[in-house]
Amino acid sequence: MQAPGAIQAETGGRYEKTAPGFWLRLLLLFLVTGSYLATVFVNISDERELIQNDIRRLSGVTTVSAQKHTEAIFEATAQTLESLQSDLSIANDGRSAQQIIDDHFFAPPYLRATMVVDTKGIIVASTFRETIGNDASGFPFYALQREDALDSGIYTGDFMVGELSRAPHFFSSIALIDGDGRFNGVIAAAYELTYFRDLYRQLIPGDDFAIALYHLRDGLIVASDSAIRTGELPTSSQLPANVQVGQEGASLSVLLEGGRTAHTDSRRVNSAPFFVSTMADVDGLLANHRRDNLVRYALAAVFVTTVIGLAVALEVYIRNRRRAEADKKELETELRQSQKMEALGTLAGGLAHDFNNLLSSIIGFGEVAKERANTDPQLTGPIDQILLAGRRAESIVERILAFSRRTESARKPIRLDRVVSEMLELVRVSVPASVNIKTEVRDEAPWVMGDPAQLHQVLLNLCNNAVQAMPNGGELLIELDRIEIDEATAMSRPGLSPADYIELAVKDSGQGIDAAIRDRIFDPFFTTKARGKGTGLGLSIVHGIVTAHDGIIDVASVPGQGTIVCLLFPASAPGIESARDDSPAALDGGGRVVMFVDDDEGVVSLIEERLAGFGFEPIGFSSAKEACRAFSEAPDRFDMLITDYSMPELSGLDLARKVLRKRPDLPVILVTGYGGAEIMQRARRIGIAEILKKPLRARNMAETIARVM
Repeated sequence: MQAPGAIQAETGGRYEKTAPGFWLRLLLLFLVTGSYLATVFVNISDERELIQNDIRRLSGVTTVSAQKHTEAIFEATAQTLESLQSDLSIANDGRSAQQIIDDHFFAPPYLRATMVVDTKGIIVASTFRETIGNDASGFPFYALQREDALDSGIYTGDFMVGELSRAPHFFSSIALIDGDGRFNGVIAAAYELTYFRDLYRQLIPGDDFAIALYHLRDGLIVASDSAIRTGELPTSSQLPANVQVGQEGASLSVLLEGGRTAHTDSRRVNSAPFFVSTMADVDGLLANHRRDNLVRYALAAVFVTTVIGLAVALEVYIRNRRRAEADKKELETELRQSQKMEALGTLAGGLAHDFNNLLSSIIGFGEVAKERANTDPQLTGPIDQILLAGRRAESIVERILAFSRRTESARKPIRLDRVVSEMLELVRVSVPASVNIKTEVRDEAPWVMGDPAQLHQVLLNLCNNAVQAMPNGGELLIELDRIEIDEATAMSRPGLSPADYIELAVKDSGQGIDAAIRDRIFDPFFTTKARGKGTGLGLSIVHGIVTAHDGIIDVASVPGQGTIVCLLFPASAPGIESARDDSPAALDGGGRVVMFVDDDEGVVSLIEERLAGFGFEPIGFSSAKEACRAFSEAPDRFDMLITDYSMPELSGLDLARKVLRKRPDLPVILVTGYGGAEIMQRARRIGIAEILKKPLRARNMAETIARVM
């Protein structure tokens, strides 16, 4: 693509040397422009039809998006009500309904209030405390749930204006059933209409569009993108206040006040008596389109009378058109790549679970081997390397799990020279002898704030790329230094600020990177390797990690001479260095019987050996159903239960729930490689004492068991 100056110079030269050809081109431009203007005016009706088709498609997409978001809110509310129903049904510790709501329930932004109504219709607990004691027996949801408590399930229903708050709202509710199957009250959630308003405002494509949520029975608006007024029913700035029942699912044109035409598109909301409707002001959009096109028509007229301006403008138009097509293709590629990354996240979570089981056996039996090897250096040295590799693999699994959960990594002060040393211990054995690895550390304490596993991954990816760039051998140099960035340098380099930085440079004497592709090396899925030999994710992951650590990355390369990748991380204050203690903690099981359940037989064998070493009598099961059956036959035999979370027949939570029903006093430890606040909350709710993370280490297991004994 040429620069504008180059285009002008080329055009001017041709004008001076080939005047007849220029006038011929000018005549051709006259004909093309005249034909274009004639086509515009003759086919104005066809253009209107095309624009209306685009409006209908955009309205349909907007309506479907609003429908899916609204359905997601109703489904999430149903799950919240069912969870609260379960908590209220199993509570036997003397707490009131208000205490249960205060202790375990946090209202999401789309709910205005959540309340519990007793059998007489009185509100006995509520997140909106001013309503406690009010009579709710006249609410439609109460009468419905009372009449058909066993079969009504979740009911999302009628719209009303509150007597106390004077705010319009509607409810979802579920009945409370006692142990004898009788009606015991109602749990209800009132929706926050301002949340729907803000949601719909984000979904509308522009000011000429409007979204409203209608009730299926009477066709009244219950939520919209317009302002909400206290004591009044919701309204819309464009949509009618009500519609005829039966319009849901329809796509039709309507006539507004002043003779303007509008297009509406409606969709039924699943599992609730509502439908979402989107309205587009067709005349307003057409006026905007004509106003935008007026500039183009004016330019066309100027082209006809201005020779050089016409030629330059034509070149600019062609260039912009190509750029728009390239941008469109790039956006489509980014969308496909984001979908691939989402699928990779789901796959990564499942793979990490399987690897955690393998690592539990590797690290566990490695610890056993180290204990039995005593102090023999010929054995303890290789075993220590196995355990070191296991710990690094554990860190990688944690990163995979964090990737699948989209969580923030835990950062702490770390020394980059230690990360470099540990990484080189692992990769030296796989690097060809023809590659000479050197390190130069010019700073005594290169501390940065970061995630060791992520920085290890960054260095590993860069070193692998450097080695692959030297198929015939060469030199790989890793340098660490502290540099000071002054204010002038910071202003000239986006992403930097005046401060001390730790510079990590990876240099190789390989093939180098061609200048034509240097700007694309950090793009996801971009690779120069043969099909099947590269994913194109390595450098994009490096770029993402460095950016997340408030760092920057620069690449300098000369084809045939090598590449230098320079990373700058903000220097941090020194942290506290502590030696890792993997020795087992002192623990005396005293012959207590411990049931251990995991679907991996290797893990069961390892933990049985560990528990026996702690003085327990272990009984292991690789089937959760068999473990449940054995416990049911002799519940008083066992003194503790340790169970894996993810098992095919029966999950660890379900097994613990069944066991605790028979033995509420039994200590239960849940083993999981996932972690996460949601699993911990569910475990605590059913009475599980401790959470033990995979891969299992002897010391961590001993300390956890000691806490619950």
